[in-house]
Amino acid sequence: MSDRLPGKVPLHAVEDYTENIHFDGLGLPAQFDEERLQLHLRSLERVRSWAGLGDLTIRASYQYEQETSAASHVSVEFTPPLTRLGAIHEVPHTAIGINLQHRDRQLYKAQEHTKEPKLKQAMAISPEFHAEFLDNSLRKGLREASTAANLGVKQGFMTAYMYLSMAWLGAAFDVKAPDVAAFELLLRPVLVNGTVIARHVKDSYVSPELPKAQQPTLEERLERVRQSMLIGAQLDRLALGVVATDMSTFVSVKK
Repeated sequence: MSDRLPGKVPLHAVEDYTENIHFDGLGLPAQFDEERLQLHLRSLERVRSWAGLGDLTIRASYQYEQETSAASHVSVEFTPPLTRLGAIHEVPHTAIGINLQHRDRQLYKAQEHTKEPKLKQAMAISPEFHAEFLDNSLRKGLREASTAANLGVKQGFMTAYMYLSMAWLGAAFDVKAPDVAAFELLLRPVLVNGTVIARHVKDSYVSPELPKAQQPTLEERLERVRQSMLIGAQLDRLALGVVATDMSTFVSVKK
């Protein structure tokens, strides 16, 4: 497998090129030609990497049990950490559910303008319709996932604790505010990131809850490391993820 991903690949062939992005069925119509849909794989990988989303799963979802007009919904799960530093220093598993109920409502509205059965059928299997819906759904889902992965409650608490405690210590020991700010914004992130890497490298810091047969290799441990130039709430990764999402196209029609 090449390190550099291709720009566009057939939607059904994504997992031939990457192990980090999974499509678990999208509920496309039976007569739909899936070869017509192209995933902009490099763009999706860019967002996944910059926002620190970890393994990304995209699946179909019906939400009949709760009325919603949302095109997608997001689940960000931080798995048990490999070290005692906690899960927020490791990439999560991220799932984006494509709301097929919302898609069906959009299709029904489009079909209301015609009474011709063949034309309605053509709309139902239109590559342009499905490409536009999936592209918009992915964009919304990735934007929400970037926020959920980088601006959670635990991360916010950690940000407040780290910065407020250092500000209090600076005041207590009469350290000048610029010095405190320089330490917090420049030195502390370097120290924290270095500690995170060091603890993932050392076998003795791997979580004792994992059976020996399931202990990850060094490469697997380092792939889980999640770094930022900010402590706690990773606003730098959030900004990168949102900007990359808004500037990208993710699904298009093969001409």
